[in-house]
Amino acid sequence: MTYWKAQKEQHLRQLAHLFEGDPGGGKFNGQAQPFVLQAPEKNLFAPIRDEVLLYFNGHLPGADGRLRFWRSGGERVVAGHVCSLPTGHVLSSQVACLNHLFPLSRDGKAATLLLQGLRPDMVEALPVGIHARDMFVEFEVTGGGSYLNEEQRGRSLTRGGQCHICGCGHERTGHPGEHPAVPHRMEIYGKLSFQAREEARQQEG
Repeated sequence: MTYWKAQKEQHLRQLAHLFEGDPGGGKFNGQAQPFVLQAPEKNLFAPIRDEVLLYFNGHLPGADGRLRFWRSGGERVVAGHVCSLPTGHVLSSQVACLNHLFPLSRDGKAATLLLQGLRPDMVEALPVGIHARDMFVEFEVTGGGSYLNEEQRGRSLTRGGQCHICGCGHERTGHPGEHPAVPHRMEIYGKLSFQAREEARQQEG
């Protein structure tokens, strides 16, 4: 047995333990797959599950419209609202972003610690203020222009087309600067110190 196959089987055996007893075998592209949950809502971390569903479906206070889950796995009622569900595919990068970062979205201290781990120059996290109020991390962000060729052949900007997550921070001194960081087009906008900007320019140049 190859290493890859052994790892795959080991992780599949852990499905029921990791996803509240869901054994897998849900449908993906019309076929039952062992890595797809039968109850796709269990793909979301239980303590944030309902809040994520309300946020994506436009029912969370301050949220700006509905978002689209990648390969939505159906619907369920949350707090009296019919909400679309995420995919049951356990390798979904969208779900991974939500599970890891949604708990920070309204926790300024935790968001600050994350930013400082990426850039020591960051002093504190600030609300992003693009699509929702008082959120230190936002999801499926679109800006004011087609920065990553989101608009093609006349199509309008669609949240989630190019960027999953976005956060903000500020520095001690200096002018605002943009700092893209970490994989999967996570964009962190913040103010960096003069020394940090100079070091970045030297590395680029």
